Amino acid sequence: MPSPRPSVPSAVPLNPGTAAALPLGSRSHSSWATALVGLGETGPALVEVTTAGVVRWWAPQHDEAPDPLDLVWARLATRDVEVAGLLLGPLAARSPGAWPGDPSCASPVTAAVVASKAGGYTLTIGGWPDDIAHASGRGSVIDALLLYLRLPTAPEQRPPAMLVCAMWLDRLLAVAAAEPGGITDWAAASVHHPLAHGPTGAAQLIAAARSLTEAGWRPMRLAVADRSAKLAGLTPRGARWMDEGAFARWLLDRYPSPDESIEALSMVLPRRLADTVADTVTATLA
Repeated sequence: MPSPRPSVPSAVPLNPGTAAALPLGSRSHSSWATALVGLGETGPALVEVTTAGVVRWWAPQHDEAPDPLDLVWARLATRDVEVAGLLLGPLAARSPGAWPGDPSCASPVTAAVVASKAGGYTLTIGGWPDDIAHASGRGSVIDALLLYLRLPTAPEQRPPAMLVCAMWLDRLLAVAAAEPGGITDWAAASVHHPLAHGPTGAAQLIAAARSLTEAGWRPMRLAVADRSAKLAGLTPRGARWMDEGAFARWLLDRYPSPDESIEALSMVLPRRLADTVADTVTATLA
């Protein structure tokens, strides 16, 4: 896999008085995450700290704001990198003391994700200097940084059958929104199931989805990697770079939870059909 794109590393753009805040002698992912947010940068950047203490800084050289994931996606860091971080840039704006998403937002909110070769990581969100917080959770950015550092990501507990159900529910909602009244019976609903070949009985769909769960995520990932399957725009190169946990989350997190989609479907499908779809999903995931 290639190393980061050959952008010319820029000097770390420090604001006056912030040089001392950079933990240049540290390999702490939390210290670096806090420091990167404190820089107040307005655009994405990839920052690396090597075993020799060298700080490398890559920033996109064009005007359009790119996806920060592009800086590490399907790439591997050189083996001397001990800490890698993505500066995500402004996410929103908020007033002091308000959490992201609060309608009283007024000041810029930046975020940084930093991972270390030891396997730890930190997601930091806030506004410098008094409103910085470490957040919890997982997602594509954290997975991508760990993969970039040649580290495994956490296993995903949600099964492949959940992806199948999420895709089916999403398709039903899309059709119901585009063609109100277009899905009125099971035959019309079942043909939109990812594993159906024409109208298919519920028992067959449940068995097929459970078979995918028994096989696990690996066969699905390899099928995308060798171009024998396509899923949600994921490229073969991306699938080869991922491990099973990252692959599963990248796909699953594109969809609402089945419970949310089932609730939405109950408002656009005939009640008895909506209940049948819900029962089929419940049985598939049981």
